Amino acid sequence: MPERNLYSWNVIIQGCLKDNRVDEALELFNVVPWRNEVSWTLSLLVLHEMGL
Repeated sequence: MPERNLYSWNVIIQGCLKDNRVDEALELFNVVPWRNEVSWTLSLLVLHEMGL
């Protein structure tokens, strides 16, 4: 992907969650350069899926 924006980061994280790749989703969240409400909501879903 030539240019990653906040939308693309969120879509990638959400795709990892849908594919049950929770650890990868959390790793991606930690490297996202910007975050918004959607990013934080996705992070809560990651933590929920991990049982934390």
